Amino acid sequence: MKWFCSILEVFLTTDLKIFHRENPVEGGMTVMKLDQSDFNNHEVMPNLIAVVRHMVDNNITQLFSGDELPSISDLPQWMMFLKSKLENPSTKANIKLFILRLIINTEDVFGHYGNLFVVPMLNCVVDGIIGRTINYFIADLFVTILSWGEKAIPSDKNLVFEVFKFLVSCSPHTRADISKYNLSLIK
Repeated sequence: MKWFCSILEVFLTTDLKIFHRENPVEGGMTVMKLDQSDFNNHEVMPNLIAVVRHMVDNNITQLFSGDELPSISDLPQWMMFLKSKLENPSTKANIKLFILRLIINTEDVFGHYGNLFVVPMLNCVVDGIIGRTINYFIADLFVTILSWGEKAIPSDKNLVFEVFKFLVSCSPHTRADISKYNLSLIK
């Protein structure tokens, strides 16, 4: 598992070069169809998703499955590494965004540890790393968190208030359809 953390560390400490690719990525018998975004179009994203899926499918990473919420000691080492990058104020914004997109793309895997990832994810929203308006990335992030259900209820009431304040302040828009969409996120 240390090799995976080492690869992640090398990748995440370098600046991301975003480029656009026309075709979906094909690898063997698996075709990944990702939403169109700069982060999903990055050459490494499909490979990281494939590695995460491979580790889970082949029981290299055992996902938490207890009735209780997992504790920090239940978190696999590579997930701990990603979580620490999200929490570190000196981590560059583009790296945090890339990690968030990886979490969104593999929400079923990270959902087992939703209680441990929800606070750093919401802090990225409040800190403005994802943007100062409601955008597709923020919407995807909230859909992911909501899909985790009760596993992702933050205990920090101040953070919940700050997220709510952010959503309310960003929901008005000059276009009525966008305002309605933004309000639906708050509901």
